[in-house]
Amino acid sequence: MLCDSVPKDLPAGLLSQHTKSDVYIDHKGATIQTSVDYIQQMGKESRDGLLIHTGTNHVMNESEDEILRKLRRLETNLVVHQPKHVAISSIVHRKGPASVMRKVIGLNKAIKDMCRQNSWQYVDNDAIDWQCLDGNVHLTGQGMLRLMNNFASTMQTFTKVQTTLTQ
Repeated sequence: MLCDSVPKDLPAGLLSQHTKSDVYIDHKGATIQTSVDYIQQMGKESRDGLLIHTGTNHVMNESEDEILRKLRRLETNLVVHQPKHVAISSIVHRKGPASVMRKVIGLNKAIKDMCRQNSWQYVDNDAIDWQCLDGNVHLTGQGMLRLMNNFASTMQTFTKVQTTLTQ
């Protein structure tokens, strides 16, 4: 998994236990560019699956068009390097001005379309609402549980194991 700072405290061991597979979380705090760099370094090295959760760190300071260009660069690198399974996680909604919320909605639609066009999985995090946030963007325990369930159910398709996490 490549993650930005939202799931920074995500316990890889718990995900490994519930998915019955090895889960590695790389580049906690990753931006879209560090995800691209990682994929380029990975090359065509065998991976069962790659789940990417990124983009949150860009939402406040960059335009939707700038972020979309970066996401397209990520898409190009994924197509070139062809991991076995790819899943891209939607940007978690955050507290902030209405313009930021609209931007997140637009970006998530673009991520969902990108996933559909490339036969990748889209991880829908819409159930993680403002009540699951500790501050503006980081998750409470309930938010982290919802994110982990979203990731685990996506990763089960990588490993074909039925998974549900509980508190």
